[in-house]
Amino acid sequence: MSRQSRAGSGRGRPARTRRLPADAPWEALDGRSAAALLGRLAGRPETEECERDDARLGVISAGDGFRHPDGSVLLVVDCFSGAYNAVSLWFLIPPGKRNPEPLRPQWPEGLAGGEPGRLVNAHFDPQHGELGSFSKSRGLGDCGEMASWRYRAGRFVLTDLRRMSFCRGVPPHRWPPLWR
Repeated sequence: MSRQSRAGSGRGRPARTRRLPADAPWEALDGRSAAALLGRLAGRPETEECERDDARLGVISAGDGFRHPDGSVLLVVDCFSGAYNAVSLWFLIPPGKRNPEPLRPQWPEGLAGGEPGRLVNAHFDPQHGELGSFSKSRGLGDCGEMASWRYRAGRFVLTDLRRMSFCRGVPPHRWPPLWR
């Protein structure tokens, strides 16, 4: 067998694409870009249910949106808050798409939580592409549900899920893991 036939002729091979590191950091959107993208959410049923602060309307901060090097955009809209839980709506715009869709983070079968796009006490680490949620059953934070997801190949994949159904004074890092 010749060297060329072992190595292939080069014909018919797909073009090489630049691979991004698995943990490529997200970049915060500037206020103008975030405002333009968030404007596409106006009139959506998901956002109409939110309590809006008149002082906040039209004022968008840089923390409201993030762009991944693959072209995906993550948007967050503060929705409402109670005594110790705040709900926010999260939207993802996949690369090459125009319209934001409610974020649908992965959940294990039978353990799904909440409605698509709605996260409680959510936080996002743009450096590592990690999204977290911590729904407290009482203010002390010793019971409830805690989950985290990592961005992989265009979606958020569950990395950790913990739930403490009974308030026993146990801190969240000691709750039993349901998924890891």
